Amino acid sequence: PLPSNEGEHMATQAKLLAALRKNADDENDTPRLPGPASEPVADQGVLKLRKSNLLGTVTWEQALEKLDLNGKHDHAECTATIAKMFGNVLANPSEPKYRKIRLANPNFSAKVYSCSGAPEIFRLAGFKDTVEQGFLLLPATADISLLQCALDEIAKQIAARSEAEEKKRKKEHERAVQAREARSAKKREESEPARFDAAVAGASSMMVDEDEVMIAAIEAFMDAHPDLKKGRNLDTYAIERQAPGPADTVVATVTASERTNYYDYHAFMKRSKHGEWSVQKIEIA
Repeated sequence: PLPSNEGEHMATQAKLLAALRKNADDENDTPRLPGPASEPVADQGVLKLRKSNLLGTVTWEQALEKLDLNGKHDHAECTATIAKMFGNVLANPSEPKYRKIRLANPNFSAKVYSCSGAPEIFRLAGFKDTVEQGFLLLPATADISLLQCALDEIAKQIAARSEAEEKKRKKEHERAVQAREARSAKKREESEPARFDAAVAGASSMMVDEDEVMIAAIEAFMDAHPDLKKGRNLDTYAIERQAPGPADTVVATVTASERTNYYDYHAFMKRSKHGEWSVQKIEIA
């Protein structure tokens, strides 16, 4: 048998060898594979946020987001009152009356503490509702720089809301202008056919009257120059078309008829400033 001390030494060596084998086995174990590459890994900020939510705490960002949910009037009254109260503390840090707020105060309850996000703002700024029942207290040892930080963040939010409101107002104004222009354009489009029809009707009437005046002048010229008729008993005249002619004249193509026989002429005509037509000459076409 081995001496006792030598036996203990061998036992110790055996334990060391077993531990070494276990470490080697652990290193050879296949590591657990991560999830698919398409699954995003949550960053530390998200994990911390989830943890804070589970613990029931609220961050400044969350409190300000809740404050921003209030309507225009409520937000204005709430933030104005908070600014006044926090400003009083900052201006008079050693004055206890500005550090104590009665929760049952109707103005404070209605204008401030009932607004979304306001209770969280006060707690984050250092006010406590557990020191004296029915009151919010800012302890003398509280860091009042948090009040200034709160005021700075609230001022940024007010400026952002004002800018967003102005952008919204401008967009609504632009939409209203576009709507008015669209309505005006529609009215113009609806009235155009009527104006066009009236213009065409007026022009047609004027054209008929012009043709009658021109034909009367042509007929009188033909009667004054019987050689153009060549002994024919022309009974009707019709202007087929008109074209610009030389020396500011209008050349009218005229068809004259004798019963069922038709004869073409070119009448060179001028119109006076008073609207009267005169024939300069007529040629047989």
